[in-house]
Amino acid sequence: MVFWHRASHFTILAPQNPDKTVVMRYSPVFISLFLLGPMLFGQNEIYQAIKKLPITDSMKMVKIDSLLDKNLSDGNLKDLEIVSGKYANWLYKKKELPSALTNLQLNIDYHTGDSLTLQKQLYKAGQFAYMDYDFSKSVSYFKESIAINGQNEIAGKAFIELGRNYHHLGDYYISIEYFELGETLLGDLGNYNQVARGYLNSINPYRALKTESSLAKLYKNLQSCDSLIEAHDLSINKKYLIQRAIGLYHNSDVERRDTIKALAAFEKSLEVAFKMKDSLKISHIYMDLGNLFDVSNFKKSNAYFEQAGEFCPARYLEARAIIKSNIGCNLAKMGKFDLAIPNLTESLNLIVGKSLDFKTISKKEKQEILETYGTKQNFWIIMSWIAEAHLLRFEHEGGAKSLEQAIFYFKLTDDIFDIYTQSVNEFNSKLQWRKDASQHYGRALKACFYAQDMESAFFFMEKNK
Repeated sequence: MVFWHRASHFTILAPQNPDKTVVMRYSPVFISLFLLGPMLFGQNEIYQAIKKLPITDSMKMVKIDSLLDKNLSDGNLKDLEIVSGKYANWLYKKKELPSALTNLQLNIDYHTGDSLTLQKQLYKAGQFAYMDYDFSKSVSYFKESIAINGQNEIAGKAFIELGRNYHHLGDYYISIEYFELGETLLGDLGNYNQVARGYLNSINPYRALKTESSLAKLYKNLQSCDSLIEAHDLSINKKYLIQRAIGLYHNSDVERRDTIKALAAFEKSLEVAFKMKDSLKISHIYMDLGNLFDVSNFKKSNAYFEQAGEFCPARYLEARAIIKSNIGCNLAKMGKFDLAIPNLTESLNLIVGKSLDFKTISKKEKQEILETYGTKQNFWIIMSWIAEAHLLRFEHEGGAKSLEQAIFYFKLTDDIFDIYTQSVNEFNSKLQWRKDASQHYGRALKACFYAQDMESAFFFMEKNK
């Protein structure tokens, strides 16, 4: 088998004189034999050798795919099982998720080992599918994993993963059932780290239901998780996560906000984040504190957001964009429009990665940007806030230009809505989108009525139905 795609030059020591180097030409076949030697006789060794070749990953994939095809056609099923499993792991690390899952399925199909190994591979396949956002397929794999043995630690973790998947599928009650199954089984097995993980992940479906009973159960679970973490001295990261979760619970919406309890929890999580020396976690808590005061005290809120910006690592562009946009929102509410609009515009630029002026770029470039970033929730939220800032400016100061800008950005946000809604899978996310969209269209209509732009007003009225 030939691995080198072209003849190469190699500089080696001349045998007759070790101090002298010479350039020698070898054919591709000879080079393969020279480098790999006896390793050619083992399929796993060939696979490992291909991975080490100084060629692109895409070329390695072509060669490994050919190796797998040959094993299949030759009936070398044991070799096929070994190589496909290792290849799947390599592809996963390269973020080639569909190919990784395809090869892991090969490993599963031709599995010849014990049932525990098969259960682990099915569990891993569930994780791969989850990371590829194929939640239905992920559910299928985790259920197959549990069917092999429903009482061991892998099954307990699979129950937790099923809870996460069903949350994304919008089946919140089923999600909660699986979380509870996992928490109970893992608790019986003494894996308290995974029990705490289950509690922390089950926050999402309980919060999504938004009923009095679900919120009461959620708070009880948070308290249980906090006690569990303290009693078993679990990881410092879980201590950070639970205190932040408690803080977010008390700040989940303005109507039931408990500033005192939220502040106490956020301060505890901030203390832990500083002990961890984790700049991003510190930044997240300052953002949470900024959100806590985004209605009652705009100035205090911005002070926290500015601290969040100081700690946020430069490479986390979207996080920095969220910080900038919140500062811009608060400035707009304070009537400081000359500062608000630049902050909001810069936050949009951070997400896109370049400076934008939607009024001057070509229609084609605009469409490309909208299609690329329109599925990001933060993108349309920031765009909507730019429109809102221009409308607020008109309401405070007047001026036809502000009104024109407001309507322009309201329409631009509507273009993003059309793209974003196609990517929303969760039922609760769709409900939230309708709520946000309704508020957006209401403000857009107000701008149109101010401008006596009946054509645009009719457009927004139709979209709001």
